[in-house]
Amino acid sequence: MKTSIYTLPLVFLLFCCLSGLIAQDKENEQLSEIKRTLSDRTYGSYWNRLRAIKRLAKINSKDSYIILVQLFNDPESPIRETALMTLGQNFTCTKEILDYLTSIPLVNPKSAQERFYTAWVLGILRDTTTIPSLISALERETDEKVASRIIDTIGELADESNLPKVEEILIKRLQDYRPLVEISSMNALARHGRRDAYPHLLKRAHSSKAMIRYSALSALSEIKPEESVSYLESALQDSASEVRIVAIESLLKTEKGKQIILKNALDLVRDKNRAVAVTEVRALKDIRQTQSVKMLLEYLPRAPITLHYDIICSISGLTGLQLGFDTKIWLNWYEANKDKIEVSSSGEASAFLGTEGKTISGMTIPTFFDIPAAGNRIVFIIDFSGSMKYSAKESDSDGSPVRERKIDLAIKELENTLKTLKEDTRFNIIILSTEATRIGKRKAFQTMLPALADNKKQALNFIKSLWDRLEDIRRGRGDHYDALIEALSEPEVDTVFLLSDGSPTYGTYIYDDNIIENIYNYNLFKKVVIHTIITGKKGTDVELMKKLSGISNGICLPR
Repeated sequence: MKTSIYTLPLVFLLFCCLSGLIAQDKENEQLSEIKRTLSDRTYGSYWNRLRAIKRLAKINSKDSYIILVQLFNDPESPIRETALMTLGQNFTCTKEILDYLTSIPLVNPKSAQERFYTAWVLGILRDTTTIPSLISALERETDEKVASRIIDTIGELADESNLPKVEEILIKRLQDYRPLVEISSMNALARHGRRDAYPHLLKRAHSSKAMIRYSALSALSEIKPEESVSYLESALQDSASEVRIVAIESLLKTEKGKQIILKNALDLVRDKNRAVAVTEVRALKDIRQTQSVKMLLEYLPRAPITLHYDIICSISGLTGLQLGFDTKIWLNWYEANKDKIEVSSSGEASAFLGTEGKTISGMTIPTFFDIPAAGNRIVFIIDFSGSMKYSAKESDSDGSPVRERKIDLAIKELENTLKTLKEDTRFNIIILSTEATRIGKRKAFQTMLPALADNKKQALNFIKSLWDRLEDIRRGRGDHYDALIEALSEPEVDTVFLLSDGSPTYGTYIYDDNIIENIYNYNLFKKVVIHTIITGKKGTDVELMKKLSGISNGICLPR
Protein backbone atom coordinates (compact mmCIF):
# COMPACT_ATOMS: atom_id res chain seq x y z
CA MET A 1 0.00 0.00 0.00
CA LYS A 2 1.39 3.37 -1.04
CA THR A 3 1.71 6.04 1.68
CA SER A 4 0.33 9.49 0.81
CA ILE A 5 2.70 12.45 0.97
CA TYR A 6 0.23 14.00 3.47
CA THR A 7 0.17 11.04 5.85
CA LEU A 8 3.34 11.73 7.86
CA PRO A 9 2.62 15.43 8.47
CA LEU A 10 -0.90 14.55 9.58
CA VAL A 11 0.41 11.88 11.93
CA PHE A 12 2.95 14.33 13.34
CA LEU A 13 0.25 16.99 13.81
CA LEU A 14 -2.01 14.45 15.55
CA PHE A 15 0.90 13.42 17.77
CA CYS A 16 1.55 17.08 18.75
CA CYS A 17 -2.11 17.64 19.53
CA LEU A 18 -2.28 14.53 21.68
CA SER A 19 0.96 15.51 23.48
CA GLY A 20 -0.42 18.97 24.13
CA LEU A 21 -3.64 17.54 25.50
CA ILE A 22 -1.73 15.13 27.73
CA ALA A 23 0.52 17.95 28.99
CA GLN A 24 -2.53 20.15 29.64
CA ASP A 25 -4.25 17.33 31.52
CA LYS A 26 -1.11 16.83 33.59
CA GLU A 27 -0.92 20.55 34.36
CA ASN A 28 -4.60 20.66 35.28
CA GLU A 29 -4.09 17.71 37.60
CA GLN A 30 -1.10 19.45 39.24
CA LEU A 31 -3.07 22.67 39.66
CA SER A 32 -5.99 20.81 41.21
CA GLU A 33 -3.64 19.14 43.70
CA ILE A 34 -2.00 22.49 44.51
CA LYS A 35 -5.40 24.11 45.06
CA ARG A 36 -6.37 21.34 47.49
CA THR A 37 -3.13 21.84 49.40
CA LEU A 38 -3.53 25.62 49.52
CA SER A 39 -7.11 25.35 50.76
CA ASP A 40 -5.98 23.37 53.82
CA ARG A 41 -5.45 26.08 56.44
CA THR A 42 -4.88 23.84 59.44
CA TYR A 43 -1.83 24.66 61.52
CA GLY A 44 0.22 21.65 60.42
CA SER A 45 -0.33 22.24 56.69
CA TYR A 46 1.72 25.47 56.62
CA TRP A 47 4.92 23.99 55.19
CA ASN A 48 3.02 22.09 52.48
CA ARG A 49 1.31 25.32 51.46
CA LEU A 50 4.67 27.08 51.08
CA ARG A 51 5.96 24.25 48.90
CA ALA A 52 2.78 24.37 46.81
CA ILE A 53 3.37 28.06 46.06
CA LYS A 54 6.88 27.26 44.83
CA ARG A 55 5.43 24.61 42.51
CA LEU A 56 3.22 27.27 40.91
CA ALA A 57 6.36 29.15 39.85
CA LYS A 58 7.56 26.09 37.93
CA ILE A 59 4.24 25.76 36.08
CA ASN A 60 4.33 29.48 35.17
CA SER A 61 0.95 29.60 33.41
CA LYS A 62 -2.03 31.95 33.47
CA ASP A 63 -3.92 29.65 35.83
CA SER A 64 -0.93 29.51 38.19
CA TYR A 65 -0.53 33.28 38.52
CA ILE A 66 -4.28 33.69 39.02
CA ILE A 67 -4.03 31.24 41.93
CA LEU A 68 -1.18 33.32 43.36
CA VAL A 69 -3.27 36.49 43.17
CA GLN A 70 -6.11 34.73 44.97
CA LEU A 71 -3.65 34.06 47.81
CA PHE A 72 -3.39 37.84 48.35
CA ASN A 73 -6.55 37.36 50.43
CA ASP A 74 -5.13 34.53 52.53
CA PRO A 75 -5.43 35.08 56.31
CA GLU A 76 -1.76 34.17 56.87
CA SER A 77 0.68 36.99 56.16
CA PRO A 78 3.65 34.76 55.13
CA ILE A 79 1.45 32.98 52.59
CA ARG A 80 0.43 36.32 51.10
CA GLU A 81 4.02 37.54 51.06
CA THR A 82 5.33 34.33 49.49
CA ALA A 83 2.66 34.51 46.78
CA LEU A 84 3.57 38.15 46.16
CA MET A 85 7.34 37.53 45.93
CA THR A 86 6.89 34.38 43.82
CA LEU A 87 4.75 36.22 41.29
CA GLY A 88 7.04 39.25 41.27
CA GLN A 89 10.37 37.42 41.07
CA ASN A 90 9.72 34.07 39.38
CA PHE A 91 7.24 34.81 36.61
CA THR A 92 8.05 36.20 33.19
CA CYS A 93 6.57 39.70 33.03
CA THR A 94 4.23 39.38 30.01
CA LYS A 95 1.55 41.72 28.70
CA GLU A 96 -1.01 39.05 29.59
CA ILE A 97 0.02 39.12 33.26
CA LEU A 98 0.11 42.91 33.40
CA ASP A 99 -3.29 43.27 31.72
CA TYR A 100 -4.79 40.82 34.18
CA LEU A 101 -3.26 42.49 37.24
CA THR A 102 -4.29 46.01 36.25
CA SER A 103 -7.80 45.15 35.07
CA ILE A 104 -8.96 42.76 37.80
CA PRO A 105 -7.19 42.54 41.20
CA LEU A 106 -5.87 46.14 41.18
CA VAL A 107 -9.43 47.42 41.04
CA ASN A 108 -11.23 44.62 42.91
CA PRO A 109 -13.91 46.52 44.88
CA LYS A 110 -14.39 43.67 47.34
CA SER A 111 -10.82 43.35 48.65
CA ALA A 112 -8.56 46.22 49.75
CA GLN A 113 -5.94 43.61 50.66
CA GLU A 114 -5.90 42.26 47.11
CA ARG A 115 -5.56 45.77 45.68
CA PHE A 116 -2.71 46.49 48.11
CA TYR A 117 -0.68 43.40 47.17
CA THR A 118 -1.38 43.88 43.47
CA ALA A 119 0.00 47.42 43.60
CA TRP A 120 3.02 46.06 45.45
CA VAL A 121 3.71 43.29 42.91
CA LEU A 122 3.45 45.76 40.02
CA GLY A 123 6.30 47.66 41.63
CA ILE A 124 8.37 44.47 41.78
CA LEU A 125 7.62 43.67 38.13
CA ARG A 126 8.86 47.18 37.21
CA ASP A 127 7.00 47.73 33.94
CA THR A 128 6.40 51.45 33.31
CA THR A 129 3.49 50.75 30.95
CA THR A 130 1.33 50.09 34.02
CA ILE A 131 1.59 53.68 35.28
CA PRO A 132 -1.61 54.90 33.54
CA SER A 133 -3.55 52.03 35.11
CA LEU A 134 -2.04 52.80 38.51
CA ILE A 135 -2.95 56.47 38.22
CA SER A 136 -6.48 55.55 37.22
CA ALA A 137 -6.76 53.16 40.18
CA LEU A 138 -5.42 55.84 42.50
CA GLU A 139 -8.10 58.32 41.45
CA ARG A 140 -10.87 56.06 42.73
CA GLU A 141 -9.07 54.39 45.65
CA THR A 142 -10.72 55.06 49.03
CA ASP A 143 -8.51 52.95 51.29
CA GLU A 144 -5.60 54.96 52.75
CA LYS A 145 -3.08 52.11 52.88
CA VAL A 146 -3.87 50.96 49.35
CA ALA A 147 -3.62 54.50 47.98
CA SER A 148 -0.27 54.91 49.73
CA ARG A 149 1.01 51.63 48.25
CA ILE A 150 -0.12 52.67 44.75
CA ILE A 151 1.77 55.96 45.09
CA ASP A 152 4.88 54.09 46.27
CA THR A 153 4.71 51.94 43.14
CA ILE A 154 4.17 54.94 40.87
CA GLY A 155 7.23 56.56 42.43
CA GLU A 156 9.28 53.42 41.86
CA LEU A 157 8.25 53.18 38.20
CA ALA A 158 8.54 56.85 37.22
CA ASP A 159 11.22 57.76 34.67
CA GLU A 160 12.07 60.66 32.37
CA SER A 161 9.39 59.68 29.86
CA ASN A 162 6.50 59.99 32.31
CA LEU A 163 7.89 62.17 35.09
CA PRO A 164 5.98 65.41 34.27
CA LYS A 165 2.64 63.60 34.42
CA VAL A 166 3.66 61.67 37.53
CA GLU A 167 4.80 64.83 39.30
CA GLU A 168 1.48 66.52 38.53
CA ILE A 169 -0.38 63.60 40.09
CA LEU A 170 1.89 63.52 43.16
CA ILE A 171 1.63 67.25 43.80
CA LYS A 172 -2.14 66.94 43.64
CA ARG A 173 -1.96 64.13 46.21
CA LEU A 174 -0.07 66.39 48.62
CA GLN A 175 -3.44 67.97 49.32
CA ASP A 176 -4.92 64.62 50.39
CA TYR A 177 -6.22 64.72 53.96
CA ARG A 178 -4.88 61.21 54.64
CA PRO A 179 -1.37 61.31 56.20
CA LEU A 180 -0.06 58.09 54.63
CA VAL A 181 -1.04 59.29 51.16
CA GLU A 182 0.57 62.68 51.73
CA ILE A 183 3.78 61.12 53.06
CA SER A 184 4.04 58.61 50.20
CA SER A 185 3.59 61.46 47.73
CA MET A 186 6.43 63.43 49.35
CA ASN A 187 8.69 60.38 49.35
CA ALA A 188 7.95 59.73 45.68
CA LEU A 189 8.67 63.36 44.76
CA ALA A 190 11.94 63.19 46.70
CA ARG A 191 12.99 60.06 44.82
CA HIS A 192 13.22 61.86 41.48
CA GLY A 193 14.45 65.28 42.57
CA ARG A 194 11.93 67.35 40.61
CA ARG A 195 12.41 71.01 41.50
CA ASP A 196 8.85 72.08 40.58
CA ALA A 197 7.56 70.33 43.68
CA TYR A 198 9.80 72.30 46.06
CA PRO A 199 7.37 75.13 47.03
CA HIS A 200 4.58 72.62 47.67
CA LEU A 201 6.86 70.62 49.96
CA LEU A 202 8.12 73.75 51.70
CA LYS A 203 4.57 74.61 52.75
CA ARG A 204 4.25 71.20 54.40
CA ALA A 205 7.49 71.65 56.33
CA HIS A 206 5.44 73.98 58.58
CA SER A 207 2.58 71.51 59.15
CA SER A 208 1.17 71.05 62.64
CA LYS A 209 1.76 67.29 62.26
CA ALA A 210 5.29 66.11 63.05
CA MET A 211 5.18 63.24 60.54
CA ILE A 212 4.30 65.66 57.75
CA ARG A 213 7.06 68.09 58.81
CA TYR A 214 9.84 65.53 58.86
CA SER A 215 8.70 63.89 55.61
CA ALA A 216 8.65 67.30 53.92
CA LEU A 217 12.11 68.21 55.25
CA SER A 218 13.55 64.92 54.04
CA ALA A 219 12.08 65.48 50.57
CA LEU A 220 13.32 69.09 50.44
CA SER A 221 16.86 67.99 51.25
CA GLU A 222 16.75 65.50 48.38
CA ILE A 223 15.42 67.94 45.78
CA LYS A 224 17.46 71.05 46.72
CA PRO A 225 20.00 70.05 49.39
CA GLU A 226 21.95 73.33 49.43
CA GLU A 227 18.86 75.56 49.52
CA SER A 228 17.30 73.48 52.30
CA VAL A 229 20.13 73.89 54.82
CA SER A 230 18.60 76.92 56.58
CA TYR A 231 15.25 75.13 57.03
CA LEU A 232 17.03 72.06 58.37
CA GLU A 233 19.04 74.15 60.81
CA SER A 234 15.83 75.68 62.17
CA ALA A 235 14.37 72.18 62.48
CA LEU A 236 17.10 71.26 64.97
CA GLN A 237 15.02 73.25 67.49
CA ASP A 238 11.73 71.54 66.57
CA SER A 239 9.62 70.27 69.47
CA ALA A 240 9.31 66.80 67.88
CA SER A 241 12.33 64.52 68.30
CA GLU A 242 11.54 62.84 64.95
CA VAL A 243 11.95 66.17 63.15
CA ARG A 244 15.28 66.83 64.89
CA ILE A 245 16.54 63.38 63.87
CA VAL A 246 15.59 63.90 60.22
CA ALA A 247 17.18 67.35 60.27
CA ILE A 248 20.52 65.94 61.49
CA GLU A 249 20.55 63.11 58.97
CA SER A 250 19.55 65.44 56.12
CA LEU A 251 22.22 68.01 56.99
CA LEU A 252 24.85 65.36 56.35
CA LYS A 253 24.16 65.68 52.61
CA THR A 254 26.04 68.99 52.25
CA GLU A 255 29.33 70.42 53.49
CA LYS A 256 27.51 73.45 54.88
CA GLY A 257 25.11 71.12 56.68
CA LYS A 258 28.02 69.21 58.24
CA GLN A 259 29.41 72.44 59.67
CA ILE A 260 26.00 73.15 61.23
CA ILE A 261 26.05 69.69 62.82
CA LEU A 262 29.49 70.41 64.28
CA LYS A 263 28.40 73.85 65.49
CA ASN A 264 25.39 72.40 67.33
CA ALA A 265 27.08 69.17 68.43
CA LEU A 266 27.23 69.86 72.15
CA ASP A 267 23.53 70.74 72.40
CA LEU A 268 22.48 67.79 70.25
CA VAL A 269 24.48 65.10 72.09
CA ARG A 270 22.89 66.40 75.29
CA ASP A 271 19.38 66.28 73.81
CA LYS A 272 16.76 65.02 76.26
CA ASN A 273 15.71 62.41 73.71
CA ARG A 274 18.21 59.55 73.56
CA ALA A 275 17.55 58.81 69.87
CA VAL A 276 18.40 62.40 68.91
CA ALA A 277 21.65 62.22 70.88
CA VAL A 278 22.55 58.89 69.25
CA THR A 279 21.80 60.34 65.81
CA GLU A 280 24.20 63.22 66.48
CA VAL A 281 26.92 60.88 67.78
CA ARG A 282 26.69 58.75 64.64
CA ALA A 283 26.59 61.87 62.46
CA LEU A 284 29.87 63.06 63.98
CA LYS A 285 31.43 59.77 62.93
CA ASP A 286 30.09 60.20 59.37
CA ILE A 287 31.52 63.73 59.14
CA ARG A 288 34.99 62.21 59.70
CA GLN A 289 36.86 65.21 61.01
CA THR A 290 39.40 65.53 63.80
CA GLN A 291 37.01 67.93 65.48
CA SER A 292 34.48 65.07 65.75
CA VAL A 293 36.97 62.92 67.66
CA LYS A 294 37.79 65.70 70.09
CA MET A 295 34.14 66.56 70.73
CA LEU A 296 33.19 62.96 71.44
CA LEU A 297 36.17 62.29 73.72
CA GLU A 298 35.64 65.49 75.69
CA TYR A 299 31.95 64.69 76.17
CA LEU A 300 32.48 60.99 76.98
CA PRO A 301 33.16 61.40 80.77
CA ARG A 302 29.90 63.36 81.20
CA ALA A 303 27.73 61.30 78.82
CA PRO A 304 24.93 59.10 80.21
CA ILE A 305 25.69 55.38 80.20
CA THR A 306 23.13 54.77 77.43
CA LEU A 307 25.31 56.78 75.02
CA HIS A 308 28.69 55.22 75.84
CA TYR A 309 28.33 52.35 73.39
CA ASP A 310 27.60 54.61 70.41
CA ILE A 311 30.18 57.22 71.42
CA ILE A 312 32.99 54.68 71.70
CA CYS A 313 31.88 52.98 68.47
CA SER A 314 32.10 56.34 66.72
CA ILE A 315 35.50 57.20 68.23
CA SER A 316 36.82 53.76 67.29
CA GLY A 317 35.47 54.12 63.76
CA LEU A 318 37.04 57.58 63.41
CA THR A 319 40.47 56.63 64.76
CA GLY A 320 40.68 53.01 63.68
CA LEU A 321 41.72 52.08 67.23
CA GLN A 322 40.41 49.15 69.27
CA LEU A 323 40.92 50.17 72.88
CA GLY A 324 37.93 48.38 74.34
CA PHE A 325 35.18 49.88 76.43
CA ASP A 326 37.11 51.45 79.28
CA THR A 327 36.54 55.22 79.35
CA LYS A 328 39.79 55.79 81.25
CA ILE A 329 41.87 54.10 78.55
CA TRP A 330 40.33 56.32 75.86
CA LEU A 331 40.82 59.48 77.93
CA ASN A 332 44.45 58.59 78.66
CA TRP A 333 45.03 58.01 74.96
CA TYR A 334 43.39 61.37 74.17
CA GLU A 335 45.53 63.21 76.69
CA ALA A 336 48.66 61.81 75.09
CA ASN A 337 47.56 62.26 71.47
CA LYS A 338 45.15 65.23 71.30
CA ASP A 339 47.57 67.27 69.16
CA LYS A 340 48.27 64.52 66.63
CA ILE A 341 44.91 62.81 66.05
CA GLU A 342 44.40 61.39 62.57
CA VAL A 343 41.09 60.21 61.17
CA SER A 344 41.09 56.66 59.79
CA SER A 345 40.01 56.21 56.18
CA SER A 346 37.97 53.01 56.71
CA GLY A 347 35.60 53.87 59.55
CA GLU A 348 34.86 50.20 60.10
CA ALA A 349 36.82 49.48 63.28
CA SER A 350 35.07 47.72 66.13
CA ALA A 351 35.72 48.88 69.66
CA PHE A 352 34.93 45.50 71.16
CA LEU A 353 35.61 42.31 69.27
CA GLY A 354 39.04 40.94 69.94
CA THR A 355 39.63 43.05 73.04
CA GLU A 356 40.29 41.73 76.51
CA GLY A 357 37.44 42.27 78.91
CA LYS A 358 34.65 44.80 78.69
CA THR A 359 35.01 47.66 81.12
CA ILE A 360 33.64 51.15 81.46
CA SER A 361 35.32 53.67 83.75
CA GLY A 362 37.40 50.80 85.11
CA MET A 363 34.37 48.62 85.98
CA THR A 364 33.51 45.36 84.25
CA ILE A 365 30.19 45.53 82.41
CA PRO A 366 27.84 42.66 81.45
CA THR A 367 28.34 40.86 78.16
CA PHE A 368 26.23 38.40 76.20
CA PHE A 369 28.44 36.09 74.14
CA ASP A 370 31.30 38.64 74.42
CA ILE A 371 29.11 41.50 73.16
CA PRO A 372 28.82 44.35 75.70
CA ALA A 373 25.38 44.87 77.21
CA ALA A 374 26.10 48.56 77.46
CA GLY A 375 22.56 49.89 77.76
CA ASN A 376 20.22 49.87 80.73
CA ARG A 377 17.02 48.86 78.91
CA ILE A 378 17.79 45.46 77.38
CA VAL A 379 15.68 42.83 75.63
CA PHE A 380 16.96 39.32 74.85
CA ILE A 381 15.33 37.38 71.99
CA ILE A 382 16.07 33.64 72.18
CA ASP A 383 15.31 31.19 69.35
CA PHE A 384 13.25 28.21 70.51
CA SER A 385 13.06 26.38 67.19
CA GLY A 386 13.50 22.60 67.11
CA SER A 387 17.04 22.78 65.74
CA MET A 388 18.21 24.49 68.95
CA LYS A 389 18.27 21.06 70.63
CA TYR A 390 21.16 19.93 68.43
CA SER A 391 24.85 20.26 69.27
CA ALA A 392 26.43 23.70 69.14
CA LYS A 393 29.19 22.31 66.89
CA GLU A 394 30.17 18.92 65.47
CA SER A 395 33.42 18.51 67.38
CA ASP A 396 35.76 20.25 69.79
CA SER A 397 39.24 21.48 68.91
CA ASP A 398 40.71 18.09 69.86
CA GLY A 399 38.26 16.24 67.62
CA SER A 400 36.07 14.89 70.40
CA PRO A 401 32.29 15.14 69.91
CA VAL A 402 30.51 18.07 71.51
CA ARG A 403 27.55 17.19 73.72
CA GLU A 404 26.39 20.67 74.66
CA ARG A 405 23.26 21.67 72.79
CA LYS A 406 22.73 25.13 71.31
CA ILE A 407 19.82 25.80 73.66
CA ASP A 408 21.89 24.79 76.69
CA LEU A 409 24.68 27.10 75.59
CA ALA A 410 22.21 29.96 75.12
CA ILE A 411 20.55 29.46 78.52
CA LYS A 412 23.90 29.19 80.30
CA GLU A 413 25.16 32.40 78.70
CA LEU A 414 21.89 34.19 79.45
CA GLU A 415 22.10 33.09 83.08
CA ASN A 416 25.66 34.43 83.37
CA THR A 417 24.62 37.73 81.78
CA LEU A 418 21.59 38.21 84.02
CA LYS A 419 23.74 37.64 87.10
CA THR A 420 25.89 40.64 86.20
CA LEU A 421 23.08 43.06 85.31
CA LYS A 422 22.86 45.94 87.78
CA GLU A 423 19.62 46.49 89.65
CA ASP A 424 18.94 49.80 87.89
CA THR A 425 18.93 47.95 84.54
CA ARG A 426 15.54 46.88 83.22
CA PHE A 427 15.24 43.78 81.05
CA ASN A 428 12.91 41.34 79.36
CA ILE A 429 13.15 38.08 77.41
CA ILE A 430 11.17 37.26 74.27
CA ILE A 431 10.92 33.78 72.76
CA LEU A 432 11.35 33.51 68.99
CA SER A 433 8.75 30.84 68.25
CA THR A 434 5.20 30.94 66.98
CA GLU A 435 4.54 27.83 69.06
CA ALA A 436 5.32 29.90 72.17
CA THR A 437 2.89 32.54 70.94
CA ARG A 438 0.16 29.95 70.43
CA ILE A 439 0.30 28.84 74.04
CA GLY A 440 0.53 32.41 75.32
CA LYS A 441 4.12 32.17 76.61
CA ARG A 442 5.93 34.66 74.41
CA LYS A 443 7.53 36.96 77.01
CA ALA A 444 9.02 36.52 80.44
CA PHE A 445 7.25 39.68 81.67
CA GLN A 446 4.51 41.93 80.34
CA THR A 447 7.04 44.77 80.26
CA MET A 448 10.65 45.29 81.27
CA LEU A 449 11.40 44.86 84.97
CA PRO A 450 14.35 45.88 87.18
CA ALA A 451 17.20 43.35 87.26
CA LEU A 452 16.48 42.31 90.84
CA ALA A 453 17.37 38.82 92.07
CA ASP A 454 13.75 37.61 92.14
CA ASN A 455 13.08 38.89 88.63
CA LYS A 456 16.23 37.25 87.28
CA LYS A 457 15.23 33.95 88.88
CA GLN A 458 11.70 34.20 87.52
CA ALA A 459 13.02 34.92 84.00
CA LEU A 460 15.33 31.90 84.03
CA ASN A 461 12.57 29.64 85.35
CA PHE A 462 10.33 30.90 82.55
CA ILE A 463 12.97 30.06 79.93
CA LYS A 464 13.76 26.59 81.25
CA SER A 465 10.17 25.49 81.84
CA LEU A 466 9.05 26.77 78.44
CA TRP A 467 11.85 24.93 76.65
CA ASP A 468 10.87 21.72 78.43
CA ARG A 469 7.36 22.21 77.15
CA LEU A 470 8.40 22.97 73.54
CA GLU A 471 11.45 20.69 73.25
CA ASP A 472 9.65 18.09 71.13
CA ILE A 473 9.03 20.55 68.31
CA ARG A 474 10.45 19.06 65.13
CA ARG A 475 10.21 22.10 62.94
CA GLY A 476 9.16 25.25 64.71
CA ARG A 477 8.35 28.48 62.93
CA GLY A 478 10.73 31.41 63.35
CA ASP A 479 8.97 34.78 63.41
CA HIS A 480 12.09 36.97 63.52
CA TYR A 481 10.37 40.15 62.36
CA ASP A 482 7.52 40.01 64.86
CA ALA A 483 9.88 39.17 67.72
CA LEU A 484 12.04 42.17 66.85
CA ILE A 485 9.05 44.51 66.60
CA GLU A 486 7.87 43.29 69.99
CA ALA A 487 11.33 43.98 71.44
CA LEU A 488 11.61 47.40 69.82
CA SER A 489 8.18 48.28 71.20
CA GLU A 490 9.32 47.95 74.81
CA PRO A 491 9.33 51.33 76.61
CA GLU A 492 12.73 53.08 76.40
CA VAL A 493 14.52 49.95 75.12
CA ASP A 494 18.06 50.81 73.97
CA THR A 495 19.62 47.39 73.28
CA VAL A 496 18.31 44.16 71.74
CA PHE A 497 20.13 40.82 71.53
CA LEU A 498 18.80 38.41 68.89
CA LEU A 499 20.08 34.82 69.18
CA SER A 500 19.02 32.44 66.41
CA ASP A 501 20.22 29.44 64.42
CA GLY A 502 17.56 29.60 61.72
CA SER A 503 15.80 31.66 59.10
CA PRO A 504 12.51 33.59 59.19
CA THR A 505 9.69 31.22 58.31
CA TYR A 506 6.65 32.93 59.77
CA GLY A 507 5.30 36.30 60.86
CA THR A 508 4.42 39.56 59.17
CA TYR A 509 7.47 39.33 56.87
CA ILE A 510 9.73 36.38 56.04
CA TYR A 511 11.77 37.77 53.11
CA ASP A 512 15.04 39.46 54.04
CA ASP A 513 14.60 42.69 52.09
CA ASN A 514 11.11 43.25 53.49
CA ILE A 515 12.29 42.55 57.04
CA ILE A 516 15.29 44.89 56.76
CA GLU A 517 13.31 47.74 55.20
CA ASN A 518 10.56 47.61 57.81
CA ILE A 519 12.84 47.12 60.82
CA TYR A 520 14.97 50.03 59.64
CA ASN A 521 11.90 52.28 59.31
CA TYR A 522 10.47 51.17 62.66
CA ASN A 523 13.79 51.84 64.39
CA LEU A 524 14.44 55.13 62.58
CA PHE A 525 13.32 57.27 65.50
CA LYS A 526 14.29 54.85 68.27
CA LYS A 527 17.93 54.14 67.39
CA VAL A 528 17.94 50.87 69.32
CA VAL A 529 21.15 48.86 68.91
CA ILE A 530 20.45 45.32 67.63
CA HIS A 531 23.16 42.73 68.28
CA THR A 532 22.82 39.35 66.54
CA ILE A 533 24.31 36.04 67.65
CA ILE A 534 24.38 33.19 65.12
CA THR A 535 24.35 29.78 66.78
CA GLY A 536 24.24 27.52 63.73
CA LYS A 537 25.50 27.06 60.19
CA LYS A 538 22.99 24.94 58.28
CA GLY A 539 19.76 26.80 57.59
CA THR A 540 20.92 30.01 59.23
CA ASP A 541 20.16 33.25 57.40
CA VAL A 542 23.59 34.75 58.03
CA GLU A 543 23.06 37.68 55.67
CA LEU A 544 19.89 38.74 57.47
CA MET A 545 21.64 38.62 60.84
CA LYS A 546 24.52 40.71 59.50
CA LYS A 547 22.17 43.27 57.96
CA LEU A 548 20.08 43.60 61.12
CA SER A 549 23.15 44.48 63.17
CA GLY A 550 24.52 46.64 60.36
CA ILE A 551 21.47 48.92 60.12
CA SER A 552 21.44 49.51 63.88
CA ASN A 553 25.14 49.97 64.73
CA GLY A 554 25.20 46.54 66.37
CA ILE A 555 27.55 43.57 66.31
CA CYS A 556 26.95 40.28 64.50
CA LEU A 557 28.72 37.39 66.22
CA PRO A 558 28.95 33.81 64.91
CA ARG A 559 29.17 31.08 67.57
